[in-house]
Amino acid sequence: MKPKKRVRKLKNYLIAKDIQLRLVLSNFLYLCLISLVLVLAVLSPYFYDIFKNDELWIQYVSAKTFLVLLDRLILALPFIFVISFIHFIVLTHRFCGPMINIKNTIQEVARGNFTRKVFLRKNDFLKKEASILNHMIDQLAGHYEDIREDNTVLLAMTEEKLDENTDGIGIKPFLNKIKANAVHTRNILDKVKIDPDKTHVN
Repeated sequence: MKPKKRVRKLKNYLIAKDIQLRLVLSNFLYLCLISLVLVLAVLSPYFYDIFKNDELWIQYVSAKTFLVLLDRLILALPFIFVISFIHFIVLTHRFCGPMINIKNTIQEVARGNFTRKVFLRKNDFLKKEASILNHMIDQLAGHYEDIREDNTVLLAMTEEKLDENTDGIGIKPFLNKIKANAVHTRNILDKVKIDPDKTHVN
């Protein structure tokens, strides 16, 4: 049995309300301006004939046509505005969704978690940018893993030399200092989370 597909509600598309509503409002005002220009362009000739033409028949036909067109426009414009509003919300969601995803991924990388990647849906924008960011994370993870391996070898060699030179006076403090630095580096490296399947990327 197929799992039930989750239906998205309109409010779920408002994931970045401050940005999305500003974009929707600016586009909505632009649409209102276009609609006003369109209405004036369509109705102005009939309006002119009603008040400026001396022939009664032309005035009658113009007034009748004017009222019919005005009635149709009053019915059509609200539907156009509603459809445009929903379209703007969905369109901005496809842009703002990836932006939020990218922001969260960058925050995780800043915390030292290199296992999180940006995953976008089929119709989302910024796929190229997400791919570049994911590649960067893979590169950083590979570099960190190389450093971790070198650090492991350095620690092992230092401990081996310390065990061999228990009575050494000159070399032991030097090796202890190297070991302390290697341990400090290791502690930093251990804070970084790396996906084991995504290391050593060239």
